[in-house]
Amino acid sequence: MINQYALKLDKELTSSQLRDLSLVVTDERRKKSERYLYTKDIERSLVSEALLIYLLKEKYLMKNKDIIFSYSQYGKPFLKGSKLEFNISHSGDWIVCTIADNPVGVDVEIIQFLDFKSIYRTFSKEEILYFSDLDLAQTENLFFKLWTLKESFVKYNGKGLIYPFDSFSIDITNLSIFIDDSNIEDVSFYSKKLDDEHWYAICYHSNEELPEIQFLNLNEILDYYESC
Repeated sequence: MINQYALKLDKELTSSQLRDLSLVVTDERRKKSERYLYTKDIERSLVSEALLIYLLKEKYLMKNKDIIFSYSQYGKPFLKGSKLEFNISHSGDWIVCTIADNPVGVDVEIIQFLDFKSIYRTFSKEEILYFSDLDLAQTENLFFKLWTLKESFVKYNGKGLIYPFDSFSIDITNLSIFIDDSNIEDVSFYSKKLDDEHWYAICYHSNEELPEIQFLNLNEILDYYESC
């Protein structure tokens, strides 16, 4: 069973709220957030891990002492001593989190202008053909849809650069994936826009059930930690 969660950062956090969040996240996350120059980056960093901890405690009834994060040899985070799998992503105004019984990968990206021609080389030859004869708006939209799908697979696989983006192709018409021209049948995808400016994708094992995304309120998370 997979649970998908999405939270919108729809307001600027106060210094008191940021302080409360910094006290509940890991030392590693707190130190990482301190290196950011912009407030929005600090907020996304702290809220994303605070959201995960909140979900593990409130939805999965885990105790603080049991929430220990570690990393695989490829850098994918996991819960030490637990069979639960999780993945987090944040971009623009959104933070997304998935928790599942099997490996899962999730990605969210804000649609923005990029020098697409210089980035196409990161896609497979088959995928580059999708962009033929598209105007700028269509290119931006398709690019970030495809990017989130590919990113979600890399995060699902958890082996980082062992799967560079040009080494596999995603058929966007039926959301299937091909590696060396072979269809990988035990992997499924879900893709949608969270709003007009953000694409979201999740990659998961095909035998998993995928319920709808649960949208959480930022105040719910902030109030929870303020009362702790």
